[in-house]
Amino acid sequence: LFPWPWRVEYHPNITEGSHNINSRCPSISAKLGAFAIINSMALLAVILIGQRVVINWLTRGWCGKPGSRLWPLSALLSVVFSLGANFVNATLIQHTPGFSHISVGGLALLWCARPRLAWVAAGLVNFQQDTANFFSLGASVVTAEIILQIIAAVYIGMTANFASTHHYYLKHHLDQVPNGRDALLMYVGALLWLIFALGVLFQCIWAIEAIRKVARYFILNLSRWMYGLFKLMLPFLAQWLFWAGFVRLAGDLYCPPKLKTITSVWTVGSVLGVFFG
Repeated sequence: LFPWPWRVEYHPNITEGSHNINSRCPSISAKLGAFAIINSMALLAVILIGQRVVINWLTRGWCGKPGSRLWPLSALLSVVFSLGANFVNATLIQHTPGFSHISVGGLALLWCARPRLAWVAAGLVNFQQDTANFFSLGASVVTAEIILQIIAAVYIGMTANFASTHHYYLKHHLDQVPNGRDALLMYVGALLWLIFALGVLFQCIWAIEAIRKVARYFILNLSRWMYGLFKLMLPFLAQWLFWAGFVRLAGDLYCPPKLKTITSVWTVGSVLGVFFG
């Protein structure tokens, strides 16, 4: 039921002896809870340090200047921080005894598909023009998220294609298969992401300019803004379905060690992305 051949499971070697893998494997709630913690911290960072005036004060005037056109560079930095955190965590896992067999590149790319609340930053653009407090953050986040979602399409698209090729989307096809419902949840999440994300990514091509225009009439167009924000949330929700199905289906085949450490690395990467955005 897995679209890719590698696993994140513990393989004991001779020097370690035999250990109970269940004692090494985090619970399903812990694996998914790590994503919730990261998103909560990222959202808090957006609220606390996402404004230009705060960044300008923290960096003593080096960043966050009104009218700055450096947000494309900030977007690239955000992508680097996110990808860097993924590769650091994958490398940490590979250097953990019993996990030397994992695919660092594959795992880092798969984690690009983890649910992120970064889209919300685009909805926090503050109301006036391109000198508004949140504009740089919103434009930077939209650009960075486009890049990350394109990378995420590798594994999500692979999943949807795998399910379609094996006819797993047909009604009752997985009813008698062990963990079939969990697999179907992952497949449906992948399919919904493809539907939602393609539309949202197309919108985001012109969203940065739209931010300038729509934000001026924010108070008069609150319902329109809320509807737009809801559409931005759809890929996020689809990714949650994808990961909920994957984690439940994988069980002991997805057992990232040092979960607290890798959660901390992701959190730092997310906060740095907001700071330099």
